[in-house]
Amino acid sequence: MVNAVNAQNLILPGGTAKIGTKEYNVQMNGSTDAVAALNDLPTAKRV
Repeated sequence: MVNAVNAQNLILPGGTAKIGTKEYNVQMNGSTDAVAALNDLPTAKRV
C-alpha cells in the first residue's frame, strides 16, 4: 500500500504562511472549491 501511495501525484493542501506578524492563506492552483470545477483542471497523460 505504501508503494501505491508513493506512486501517486498527491495534492496536499496549501495551508498558511506566516510572514512577519501576518499570516496568509496559501492555496494550490491544482485544487478546486467546488466539485463541478474538477472538469476544468488540466490533466496530463503519464507514459
